[in-house]
Amino acid sequence: MQMNIKIYQFTQLLFILFLTGVTWGQCPNTTNDDYGDCEMLIGWTWNGNDCAHLSGCGTTTSNGDDNAEWFFSNYDECFTFCDINNLPGDVNYDGNLDVIDIVLIVGYIIGNNLFTEDQISVGDYSDDGLLNVVDIVSLVNIILNGVAQRHTWEIILEDIF
Repeated sequence: MQMNIKIYQFTQLLFILFLTGVTWGQCPNTTNDDYGDCEMLIGWTWNGNDCAHLSGCGTTTSNGDDNAEWFFSNYDECFTFCDINNLPGDVNYDGNLDVIDIVLIVGYIIGNNLFTEDQISVGDYSDDGLLNVVDIVSLVNIILNGVAQRHTWEIILEDIF
């Protein structure tokens, strides 16, 4: 009976993870917008593949849209926020940390999926060089709470056992 309860709870958790996926790297391409004829450096922004510096009169387009939130003070800040490959745990590189990533990582751990070195690195949230259940627990906590708020072993002891 205890095993059935744990499987049911895990199934519920997977469903919740699917519904509450964390999104990252969703910066729009703002380089095609018209920011005026000024030659002032506005900042760094996403061009769809990489970050580029953009000049103009300000962050408001000729259509009246203010894109200030999509401009960054330097390349590293822009790239870290906008590049989908930087999301910890996003092993399928779709820009979301969700149940699909967790299922893929579980498949890797039990030997059903092959991962590249980059996928292992992206999934290794604990940064210990291993992709294992410790990383899964941390990533699930991020999905459910937005950030890793508790130590992995606290999560395991309190929520799993």
